[in-house]
Amino acid sequence: MNVLAFKNESQAFQVRDALVKLEHESLCEIIDTVVETCDAASKVKLDQSVGEPLRSLRQVSHRRIWSLRVQSEQLSQRVTLQLVLGGSFETMPPHQRRCH
Repeated sequence: MNVLAFKNESQAFQVRDALVKLEHESLCEIIDTVVETCDAASKVKLDQSVGEPLRSLRQVSHRRIWSLRVQSEQLSQRVTLQLVLGGSFETMPPHQRRCH
C-alpha cells in the first residue's frame, strides 16, 4: 500500500489519472485508489476507483456464479427426471449398493 498526500485535490486527481494511464500501458498494477478530500465543514469525501485486477476478479466471480446456477438447474432437472421415472432417493443397505 502506498499513500500519497497533496495540498489540493486537483493535484491528487491528476496523479491518480496518471497512474491509471500507466496501468493501461502495463507499466504498473493498481488494485485500488482512493482520493480523500475534506470540505470547509470538515466533511470527508472518498472517491474510489478500482484497478484492473479487481475488475477482472469481479468478472470471474460473475462467470462462476452463472456456472453454479446452470449446474444447480441441471441437478434439479435430473432429480425431477429421477422422480418422474419412478425412482427414489431412499438409502440402500451397504450390501445392496452397486459400485460404479
